[in-house]
Amino acid sequence: MNRQWTEDEMHVAELLQDIQRKIGTLHITDEDFMETVKGELPKIQQLLDEVLAHLE
Repeated sequence: MNRQWTEDEMHVAELLQDIQRKIGTLHITDEDFMETVKGELPKIQQLLDEVLAHLE
């Protein structure tokens, strides 16, 4: 059963992949881990907000 994904579904999938990539770059072994996390959180939050907007 193959169905066509909607444009919204594709966009949400891309946003989730972007979030995964950003999280995947954060490594606790990095010397500036906390600072890097602090810098990435607003970007991740923006992506999550966009995902939520598509679900409403």
